[in-house]
Amino acid sequence: LKNLLALLIVVGMMIIVDFDDFFIKFHYLAFSNMNWVFSPTSNPIINLFPDDFFAMLFGIWWLFTILLLSLIQWRINRYLSRLI
Repeated sequence: LKNLLALLIVVGMMIIVDFDDFFIKFHYLAFSNMNWVFSPTSNPIINLFPDDFFAMLFGIWWLFTILLLSLIQWRINRYLSRLI
């Protein structure tokens, strides 16, 4: 759990540096059929959500995940310290 938490922190910091590149690579890996690519002319919904919106959503998810894993790790450490 500690290693996963450290990995998420390091990867998150790298993603903050270049979110656009991460966003594209993630979608290439997650959706091999290219259904995630929208054309602004034929799909006006893509203009509704700017790139910063998705960066903000990722940041919120990342912080929530880090906090949740930290809370779980704290509870485990607290439980184990009571056993000793």
